[in-house]
Amino acid sequence: MASKPLQFQQGADFAGPVSAPSPLPGDNTTRLATSAFVTAAITAAIDAVVGAAPGQLNTLQELADALADDANFAADMSAALAAKANLSGAAFTGEVASSSANAFRMTFGPGSYGVIARKDSATFYLLLTNVGDVNGSWNGLRPFSISLSNGIVSIGTQLRANGGLLLPGGAAINKFSVSSAAPGTLADGELYFEYA
Repeated sequence: MASKPLQFQQGADFAGPVSAPSPLPGDNTTRLATSAFVTAAITAAIDAVVGAAPGQLNTLQELADALADDANFAADMSAALAAKANLSGAAFTGEVASSSANAFRMTFGPGSYGVIARKDSATFYLLLTNVGDVNGSWNGLRPFSISLSNGIVSIGTQLRANGGLLLPGGAAINKFSVSSAAPGTLADGELYFEYA
C-alpha cells in the first residue's frame, strides 16, 4: 500500500509522540526535520568549527580567556613584536642588560673558537672556548680580566703590543717584552720586564 503525505489545513493536535523517518544529512527540502536530524546537523556544524582544536581551546570562552579578553589582541601583539630585537641583527638605542653570568657569547665561524663575556661577583672576564666548540664551556686560558673592586686589569697570557704603549705624561714604549727569561739583546726602545 502506497503512503500518502499528510496535509493539515488548520494544524493538528496529537495525543502522543509522532515519529517520522529522519532525512539524510544535508537534506535541504521541506521534509519534516526530526530531532535526530536537527541534533546531527548541529553536532556537525560545531565539529566543523572546532576542528582539531585542543580541549582547552575549543570554546569561545576558552579562546577569550587565552587572549586575556583583549579585543585588540592582534594589534597589541603586532606592536609588541615590532618592539623586539630582530634575531638577524638589531640597533639598540638604550642599555642592554643581562642577568646571566655569561652575558654575551660570540660564536661566528663553525670550527672556530667561541668568546664569552662573563661577570661573576668579583671579576669581569673575556674567556675562550676550545676550538670547534663555540657553544661549549670556557677553556683553561684567562687572557683578560678586570677586578670589579679595584679596576686592576690582568692579562693571563702573553701580551703583544705592536702599536706600543702610551704612559702617563705622554711617554711611549714602542716595543716591550714580558718574559721569565731574558730575551737576549733588546732592540732600541725595547723594554724588558722580568717576573718570577
